[in-house]
Amino acid sequence: MADYRYNVMHEVSDNELHHIHQLLEQLKKQDTLTIMVDHVNERSEDRIQGAIDRDQFDFYTRGINEDDTEFVVRRKM
Repeated sequence: MADYRYNVMHEVSDNELHHIHQLLEQLKKQDTLTIMVDHVNERSEDRIQGAIDRDQFDFYTRGINEDDTEFVVRRKM
């Protein structure tokens, strides 16, 4: 089991989204990917949620403070 972390500042660029896709492809059954978004906005949140294939992954979000959010992703069993 491995835990991966990826940090994003405010806007999620196409390059960052591509990297998130690559990290998701590498996740094994027990692995977790935590995506920390500093100063999250609705567009960034939508882009990250759109990158997560809900047939393959479970995820939840948790607010760290009023500006920052974590997306915690795990491959479905």
